[in-house]
Amino acid sequence: MVKGSIWTSFLLIVFIIMMLRQTTSFLTRTTTQRTKPRTTRSLGAVADDFLTPFAPPSPFPYPRRIPVPGTDKTLKVCYTDYDSLVVVSKPPGLLSVEGASGCSENAVSAVCQEFGVADVPRAVVHRLDMETSGLLIVALRPDAQRWLYEEFREKRVKKTYSAVVMGTLSPHQQQGESSVKSAKALDSIIDKGPWQDVVDDAYLSSLQHFIETSNVGVNYMKGVKERAEKSAPGVTRYESEGLVEVNGVDCTRIKLFPHSGRTHQLRVFCRQHLNRAILGDRGYMCGGGAKSLLDKTSAGRSTFQTALEENIDWNGRMCLHAGELSFRHRGVNQMIHIQDSEDFGI
Repeated sequence: MVKGSIWTSFLLIVFIIMMLRQTTSFLTRTTTQRTKPRTTRSLGAVADDFLTPFAPPSPFPYPRRIPVPGTDKTLKVCYTDYDSLVVVSKPPGLLSVEGASGCSENAVSAVCQEFGVADVPRAVVHRLDMETSGLLIVALRPDAQRWLYEEFREKRVKKTYSAVVMGTLSPHQQQGESSVKSAKALDSIIDKGPWQDVVDDAYLSSLQHFIETSNVGVNYMKGVKERAEKSAPGVTRYESEGLVEVNGVDCTRIKLFPHSGRTHQLRVFCRQHLNRAILGDRGYMCGGGAKSLLDKTSAGRSTFQTALEENIDWNGRMCLHAGELSFRHRGVNQMIHIQDSEDFGI
């Protein structure tokens, strides 16, 4: 009788141990399944390996080149998450947005047409000057525009530009950081110093006289000075990348890292802080290194514009390109880094 009880107890213990093992195994499998990373993708979702440009699931549903209606220009698609935003590379000579002129031939409108976005103003996040090429973010949804605006406003978007400036930089100018006002002062245009060999004194004197005496000129300069006083300075860091020869003249490649986004910030920075204009920049070529690239055989020409067009153009473009963008994509909580290099054909 005692032996039977012992045997029964033994079998009961074995049964309990087996049940405990099965329960532990089941819990382990369940936990593993719950903690295993999800690999399913859906339209609008971005996996970690999509953070590099052009790494979406195949096939890529949108063309890598978007035509701009009414022009012979195209936009290169550098990144899209299919759902909230697109990053394109804009060519020079194309407006970023419609602007006051109401021109429909612009980058944002072309992207909206391609991606079926009806509310074009809600797609605008930032802009590049018409003559500046490079990376441009376009929002596909209003909520994406809101958080992208905030990223720019809080200066969390990191931007890098490449440029070529006229002339050489001194040893102490190889790198640095400074802040300048972004008002385009007409004083720099009528400063005849760098233009003595190409623009005659009579033309400059008449321009100076018009500005100082006419109501239009006085009011314009008054407005320029008021805007300059009220505007916040644009902070820019830069690094020299060495010399390059352009039509037999030494120029300098530089990298620019703006910490803000003022109008013409980088163009004014190069002109005022470096005393060197960006090659091909018709708005700010009137000083600094401009003289070194001017053909002195043009002495006697009487118009400012003729001197510009014939002597300081480069392949019909300005040598300023937005080549790198880094920002946090809130939809996936990941940093996105996009590159689009440009050598300006030099």
